[in-house]
Amino acid sequence: MAKRRGQGEGSVFKDARGLWTAKIELPPIDGKRRRKVVRRKDKAELLAELRKLQAELGQRGDLPTAGKTVDDWFTYWLDNIASKEVTPGTLAGYRGVVKNHIVPGLGPTTKIDRVSATIVRRMHDRMTAAGLSSTSALNAHNIGSGAMKSAVREGIIGTNPFNMVSPPRKAIADLDVLDLDEAVHLLEVLAAHPDGAQRATSLLAGARRGEVIGLETDRVDDVLDLSWQLR
Repeated sequence: MAKRRGQGEGSVFKDARGLWTAKIELPPIDGKRRRKVVRRKDKAELLAELRKLQAELGQRGDLPTAGKTVDDWFTYWLDNIASKEVTPGTLAGYRGVVKNHIVPGLGPTTKIDRVSATIVRRMHDRMTAAGLSSTSALNAHNIGSGAMKSAVREGIIGTNPFNMVSPPRKAIADLDVLDLDEAVHLLEVLAAHPDGAQRATSLLAGARRGEVIGLETDRVDDVLDLSWQLR
């Protein structure tokens, strides 16, 4: 029975095109065998690269490979990494952004080690061209960057392509706010409203509805303790 090569061991041979080729055994993922393949015209260059990669493998425990597509990696990241780091509500938001913007913008079949700064910018442009705000593009950028950071950490790719691009600027909202007279009048109206206290609290504290509904009497004093809220 043939013996499987150990992690970091490499085989060197000439392929059908006459290129010197080395295959390095990598740690398996989900029980699947993984190898890093390197090709050079000159055998000495190949052996030098092989020694370099073996040293890197020894330090990092893994090497970048070109096996995963954008769709593969982001699906894996959502299911196995992000799901353990964020709340279910945040994860649901991530899934929508990944499905609707990141994967289509980067290209579902693009290998993640081929995602370039140009491709990331193209994702930004695709979103703004569809009428979405720069804040939405920034959100997608941050989610994509987080996923690629995990890919670097796990040795799937060498660098995070999102770090090579300036993130979109957050949109500045032109808010139509109440002036003093309008605010006073609103409070007078709320005084006679069944939910007036709740709405007045939201107005004066700038609090979310869940934060106000979650207030209990022992949390209301000279200050409002909004550290607890309904979800």
